[in-house]
Amino acid sequence: MKRSPSWRTAMVIVFGVLGVAAAVTFAVRSWPSGTLDAATVLARSRDAEARILAEATEGKVFHLVDTVYKRHGPAAARIRAMSDEWYSPESYQGELWIEIGSGGKISRVCGSVADEEGTVYQEIRTAGEEVVTRDVATGTEERWPLLRSVKDIARAAKMSVQTIEEEIASGSATIVGHGSVDGSRTIILEVSRRPEIRAAQPESEGEGYSIGYSLPYTADLDAVERVKRTEIDSGTFLPFRWSVVVIDAAGKEHLVEEKQRVAFEIVERAEVPPGVFSDPQGS
Repeated sequence: MKRSPSWRTAMVIVFGVLGVAAAVTFAVRSWPSGTLDAATVLARSRDAEARILAEATEGKVFHLVDTVYKRHGPAAARIRAMSDEWYSPESYQGELWIEIGSGGKISRVCGSVADEEGTVYQEIRTAGEEVVTRDVATGTEERWPLLRSVKDIARAAKMSVQTIEEEIASGSATIVGHGSVDGSRTIILEVSRRPEIRAAQPESEGEGYSIGYSLPYTADLDAVERVKRTEIDSGTFLPFRWSVVVIDAAGKEHLVEEKQRVAFEIVERAEVPPGVFSDPQGS
């Protein structure tokens, strides 16, 4: 089965840098200090990311690393067998380097999708005026023009939070609570619980994959509710983890999807590791 990577490339380049886009609505609870609400948290989180992106001037490089988990569960072997192109394992790390040229235009891009053992599944590189996404196993490539800029990323960031702002304005979005991760206070935002849409079992190994499977795979969990959570560092207001859990009929939670931010930074060109922007032949 073949799947186009167009969505992957676009998401990595643009929406992959938009942390708060992963949270859509927040459930009603209270922040213990009484000084923060969802609108304030959202605004501060958006401003914190904007301040980092504002440093992406000519000659600088934007570096993004995320670890991603999307549950394959008992369907893992079948999903692998049915994915002859653009396969990503249940857990993987996506890394992206974006060099900024004159006028804020993105001049070069380099990235990869690799598993925990370091096996690379997809590569993203610039070739002339194009960005090329290559499936390592098959050599299949997708190309699109290198037309993005820092302004495009900022514009996409603004659009991505509009739905959240609408939910806050309607009164349905406030903060769940707070916790501690590695000794740091963490603001936790949670989507209201809602009935789980169960993934159908595929009827065949052909079209069944595209119409029956959806990731994360939850068909075996007897899920009755779905919860989305966003965790934001209370010191920097930068989001660092997005997760989805489903709750079964017995009330047990199962983590089925998670993205953790490892790096979201602007670095000098000299700080980029040697070879990052070289082509596969090392030129």
